[in-house]
Amino acid sequence: MIIGNGMMARMFSAYEEFDDVVVLAAGVSNSRETRPESFDRETRLVEKTIDTIGSKLLIYFSTCSIYDPDTAGTPYVRHKLSIEKMVRERVANYLLFRLPQVVGNTSNLTTLISFLYNNIVTQQPIDVWDNACRYIIDADDAVRIVSYVVDNGMFRNSTVNVASRPCLVADLVNTLEEITGKLAVCTHSERGSYYAIDTTDIKPILEQLKIEFGSEYLSNVLFKYYASRHADLSK
Repeated sequence: MIIGNGMMARMFSAYEEFDDVVVLAAGVSNSRETRPESFDRETRLVEKTIDTIGSKLLIYFSTCSIYDPDTAGTPYVRHKLSIEKMVRERVANYLLFRLPQVVGNTSNLTTLISFLYNNIVTQQPIDVWDNACRYIIDADDAVRIVSYVVDNGMFRNSTVNVASRPCLVADLVNTLEEITGKLAVCTHSERGSYYAIDTTDIKPILEQLKIEFGSEYLSNVLFKYYASRHADLSK
């Protein structure tokens, strides 16, 4: 069973017919969200889902932003931690996956990569924090990793970090400049910080699935989803 209709829901459509698994792929996805009504809406959805699933496995997607000292105190992160706590306390059978920036085929303009891409294309200013890092992951890789965990009955009633390797925000901008053939209108500041995400649990899975988060991963992922999009836009 899938709850939601956005990119995350489409990614896990294979579980639509599973009677014993509920993938909760709806709710707040904009990390810059501040409106209480948006958070309340997701809270009510999670509560309603919990009240009806019985012993089914609940899959909930949280965020790796909780590890980022620059975002750990934001309303979005506090909300996600609150939902995690609710799931742990009230659900008998669950998996919490903390995801980084998931890059895929989406029309959602609130994601970091879409924001950067659109600002570069439209020549809108971007405030680049030179010391800020982000983790990105190909949507296809996220699906493969999460599905492997679910299908093999791993890590039940626990929280799993699914992330790649860190990259500077400036590197994201540089790669998107290469894709678009345009220079970003940037202001730079010595802000932001590096943060680590412990992905020890999924390393054997990465080896099994032959997923490598090497030095070319960032470029490969961005070109995969944005090069063709930009070519279509430029026609």
